[in-house]
Amino acid sequence: MKHLLRRKRFRVVAYCVAALLALLAAGISAANRRGAKELRRALEEARTEGIPISREELESDMPPQQLNAALHGILQEWEAAMARPPIQGRDARLASLRSFIGPQWDTPWSEPKIARSASKHRKPKQPKGSLEIIGPPHPLPSVGSADFRLLKKADGYGRDPASFLAEFESRHGATLSRLRHDLSALPNLRRQLADTTPLVTDLVRDRLAYRCESIHAALALRAEAALQTDQPDLATDSILLSLKLTEALGSRGPSGTWTMSRTLRVIAKPLRTGIARRQWREDDLHRIVAELESMDLRAAVKRDVEATLLMLPLWEKWRNDRHDFRRQVHLAFEVTDARPIEYALVSDFGAYLLPGGWFDWNAAAFLRATMECRRIAISPGPVSAWTEGAADLRSAHYPDVTKKNHLLIAFPHATWPLTVGANAMVLLDLMVAACLIERSCLKDKAYPELLPPDIPEDPRFSRPFAYFLKPGGGFEVYSVGANGTDDSARSKSKRRQKDDIWW
Repeated sequence: MKHLLRRKRFRVVAYCVAALLALLAAGISAANRRGAKELRRALEEARTEGIPISREELESDMPPQQLNAALHGILQEWEAAMARPPIQGRDARLASLRSFIGPQWDTPWSEPKIARSASKHRKPKQPKGSLEIIGPPHPLPSVGSADFRLLKKADGYGRDPASFLAEFESRHGATLSRLRHDLSALPNLRRQLADTTPLVTDLVRDRLAYRCESIHAALALRAEAALQTDQPDLATDSILLSLKLTEALGSRGPSGTWTMSRTLRVIAKPLRTGIARRQWREDDLHRIVAELESMDLRAAVKRDVEATLLMLPLWEKWRNDRHDFRRQVHLAFEVTDARPIEYALVSDFGAYLLPGGWFDWNAAAFLRATMECRRIAISPGPVSAWTEGAADLRSAHYPDVTKKNHLLIAFPHATWPLTVGANAMVLLDLMVAACLIERSCLKDKAYPELLPPDIPEDPRFSRPFAYFLKPGGGFEVYSVGANGTDDSARSKSKRRQKDDIWW
């Protein structure tokens, strides 16, 4: 060693390495200080705007427990059974929920269309919603209604609407009656936010709402069977119960908007079937419209955006536990648009090399992006500002992220409720408009030539929906979509265009 120290070249190399290590230590220290400063500044900005950050602040407007139906009854039992870690008696509490997994179909709803350019030997792509699904399949618009002859014999539901209803009521009637009673027993419906959990997916995806999709699909199929057996009152009960359950499940962020959007698409199908067959009565339509109008999607979007701030404590946890960060980060971004960044992070083992200030800086960027999403969500006016604002945030963050730092994962999750919520609000008002048009037809014995004055406007642009009467009878009502152009009207065949939103 002494012999090496006498060599000038070795001493120069040693001094350079020491200098580089000192510079690296100074850089890490500076990054940590800057990151902490940025986070403190972002938190001060949030406090100045009055943005709720902690769980207690987010739940400050919760109704009293004794008046909140979501905290009692069967919904609370399912909520407790889905908690982590699993509680004793979990399987028994979930038995009524699991009973809705089925029935299954033997074949798709309709034959898949093969493109003209497709090869004769190429296997056609199966339509979404066919085979091996959780819960009953959803009817496709091209079919118009469910074909109960396609049910599996082994499921025991029969192969016609009447036998299906009889078996369905014997299996699930008691659960539905209890669910209907518990959801209406108290004046308020508001679930609590997700408990503190080490799993990121529990914050960005609602496990209970995901499991309840089978109930919504089953209720939609029950409504279809009721319409085919000329029982519009039973079909109305199915739709109302599904909407009530949706209101309860969607009252918790940050995925409430996603829950309500998916259920509206499911329930729109039997509602459309009843209108096409002219089976709804005026009282049925009145009750459905009242339930739809009671759903406050604007409040759900605002709540979802604010609830994404529950991820802030995770950044502090990840800063102190890099192994957990690397293990779980891919779970968070399986449901976002930032997957390429996540893959770069995991594959490069960057989590172990990054300074602690990087996590603080990301948390600050995440907080500021969510604050901007909240400003967009609470702004009055058409919801086109939501989709435009979300797109602007993505274009402002995503290109800079990929150019400057492939390890940055501060992509704003809160843009998702804005985009999903805008489309859900359009669909909700389209369903209300369709019901009101049908109700007008029941009164006047003919569909109106123009939209009646009580029809809600298109929330995307605050202008009337597009509407026309079909040559063979019936009507079509739709939104012109995000581009603001009535592409379907410009089409000579009046075919549905992709950008337009049809209910």
